[in-house]
Amino acid sequence: AHHCTVATCSFKDIDVPARMADGSVDLAVGRIISSSHDILQQTLYSQRFAVIAHPSIGLPPTISLEDYADLRHAAYRSTRSITVEIDRHLERIGRKREIVLQTPHAMVLPFIVAATPGLSATIPKVVADRRHGEGKFSVSAVEEPCFSTDISLFWHRRFDSTLAKPGGTNDTLCPGGQTAVPTMAQTSPGKYTVYAVSWDGRLRQVNLADGEDVAPPEKFIPGGGKPYALNLHNGVIYTA
Repeated sequence: AHHCTVATCSFKDIDVPARMADGSVDLAVGRIISSSHDILQQTLYSQRFAVIAHPSIGLPPTISLEDYADLRHAAYRSTRSITVEIDRHLERIGRKREIVLQTPHAMVLPFIVAATPGLSATIPKVVADRRHGEGKFSVSAVEEPCFSTDISLFWHRRFDSTLAKPGGTNDTLCPGGQTAVPTMAQTSPGKYTVYAVSWDGRLRQVNLADGEDVAPPEKFIPGGGKPYALNLHNGVIYTA
């Protein structure tokens, strides 16, 4: 779309929660170690990693973590790579990999391993399986939780406003934005609707799980007002 900007970057290079909060990022896909509570998250898939090695090593289909640590490794140089978690796990059991080569480009690892006798690397299993048929390296699995990671979709929901000038004020007693404490009701087992009044005076009914509207916003009070905590009683919302 003409109004969208798509960029690829390392999560370590930007503060994703802060960028989502200030509106400069609306959607992110990847692996985030931690995020703020107001960022919504949905796991897309679980990515497993495999070990590839030059045919001269003769890897079996599955190897132990001890055997993995004994290999000579080429590694992708990144502070947020899955291999960082693997190295931390090895440290906890008193082992360390011998990394003889590092590269900032993960996709060249299969070519480096195929051309270098005695060398191995850790790459996504889907990539290893796709290139395995060429017969240039062997592929082995390590049955450890640290060889798998979840890739998730992250997004931050922002609501529209009907106010011509939606900006807040410097008044502590009337700062602008949402001032009423929301209330919540269970609509069915495991499902909840949150009721909140936005700065333009409309009553919002949103799904607690994903922030989507479950009913169209309706005018509740004048825009720019200062309602206090919402109360729900017998299907009616009250405030003062």
